[in-house]
Amino acid sequence: MAVGNTWITRSVALRLLAAVYLFAFLNAYVQLPALCGERGILPAHRYLSRVRSSLGACVDVGNVPESERRIFSLSHFECTWEELRALLTAVPTVLWWDSTDEMVASLVLPCLVISTLMLFGYLHCSVSLALLWASYQSIANVGQLFYGYGWESQLLETGFLAIFAVPFWNVWDDMPEHKPSSVVVWLNRWLIARIMLGAGLIKVRNDQCWRDLTCLEYHYETQPIPNPLSYYLHFMPRYVHRAGVVFNHVVELVLPVPSLLPLLPLSNACGVLYVLFQLTIILSGNLSFLNWLTIVPAIYCLDDSFLAHFVPRRWSRKAELRAQAAISTPASPSPQEGAQEAKEEKRPSALERIRRVWRLLPSLALLLLVLYLSAPPVVNMLSANQSMNMSYDPLRLVNTYGAFGTVGRTRYEVSLFGSELDQPNATDASHWREYSFPCKPGAVDRAPCVTSPYHRRLDWQLWFAAMQRPNQNLWLALYIGRLLKGEPVAKTLLARGGDPFPHDPPRWIKVDHFLYRFSRPHSSDGGAEHAEGGESSTNVWWSRRRIGEYFRPLSLEDFH
Repeated sequence: MAVGNTWITRSVALRLLAAVYLFAFLNAYVQLPALCGERGILPAHRYLSRVRSSLGACVDVGNVPESERRIFSLSHFECTWEELRALLTAVPTVLWWDSTDEMVASLVLPCLVISTLMLFGYLHCSVSLALLWASYQSIANVGQLFYGYGWESQLLETGFLAIFAVPFWNVWDDMPEHKPSSVVVWLNRWLIARIMLGAGLIKVRNDQCWRDLTCLEYHYETQPIPNPLSYYLHFMPRYVHRAGVVFNHVVELVLPVPSLLPLLPLSNACGVLYVLFQLTIILSGNLSFLNWLTIVPAIYCLDDSFLAHFVPRRWSRKAELRAQAAISTPASPSPQEGAQEAKEEKRPSALERIRRVWRLLPSLALLLLVLYLSAPPVVNMLSANQSMNMSYDPLRLVNTYGAFGTVGRTRYEVSLFGSELDQPNATDASHWREYSFPCKPGAVDRAPCVTSPYHRRLDWQLWFAAMQRPNQNLWLALYIGRLLKGEPVAKTLLARGGDPFPHDPPRWIKVDHFLYRFSRPHSSDGGAEHAEGGESSTNVWWSRRRIGEYFRPLSLEDFH
């Protein structure tokens, strides 16, 4: 099926994917030590140890006689090949060998370099993309709670397809002569169709507000991490919110089918609407790198004739030369030479036939693999009990997606407070000082942040915690324990200047539960916070009201 020329398409998609990888690995380099490092909230080595114990695989090296040593050494354990295969199937990661912070850094730093070079047009090849994919696979699979989001699987699926879009090895050429695979183009279109349709179906199935067109009256205020524009969008007229929901439904429920049709004008139109839709979401909130990543397969709906209007002229000229070279024939030979060449063309050598088949094998194998693995996601999408963001294979090669299947009507927050007093009054605000996080709403006069495509993982998880019971978030107690010890790595997750005890840790830390709302524009009323804390402000973004205690005051004695 014709897809048009896609030299520019591939180049743009790869550069954007490289940018997403760059932010994903930067996020891991900065935050993973505090989240899942050796001194993190949920250490990766403990998680891997629990998995190994649950499988009954491998034994401690110190407990194995020299004569009975197993054939494979794994960190402090020895395994048989069967045991190793079971471990890698359960948790595909190279961190089985070594899960120290140094190992994670040695894995992440080369990927930061490679993704940066790819962003500028270098290393567009399968080797570099396979390394990025395998490295992120290793990190995401030990991230536990903090890497439990749909975009981790989406990055792995998108990155896997990209491996087959480029030549095996290439360093300098930002538009390699290797012709873009039509199979990869169509599989990316299949991916964006599944992403959109999965998100659209779970919305209309799960929440009445998507059906009565009112969800955006709440979403901008209650989404995980609003940005400054979210504040102003929240107070737009009701008809604007309803129009936004209609646009959402058109893109997610209507476009997936026509975007899969082999009609260039139609696919270009679908691609434009997909990209515009993602850009509106990017402008209205901080959803990590999710929407930037979703643009990558959407770009494959656009061909070179369309994208040529929006890229540097050098790219357009190079794409034209690549397209001409792919279909050109040599200068007209003499009649005798022509007859001989025609005869040779009609009868390609056995070696040439083998080469042609060999070039097709990777794309054919990829197509068959994706079609086979697509069955469970499609069945899930068509099910009345549709699940959101599910993976059906250990490597997360083909997944099912969805977002905001339900929209909260009220925003809840949990806030951490510390006290140096020996016996502080839990309800006396003057005894407590509040911790501040980079993007989580805290002080009512602090403007919402802009962080996308960078992801504040702890801030995001605190948003979930506020909507759940305390016993569902014991990880938060573990984090409090790190803060009570004054551990520097735990403080890296706080905002700059957000630690009210920069020198000595507090004696107690408590967690309070709050109800937050956007204050009306031009309002200076901070609501209950000012009534309790005696503060005042002329530039208030939020109003908040304490609704109760989430965790009682905790001290180090509670962790012994």
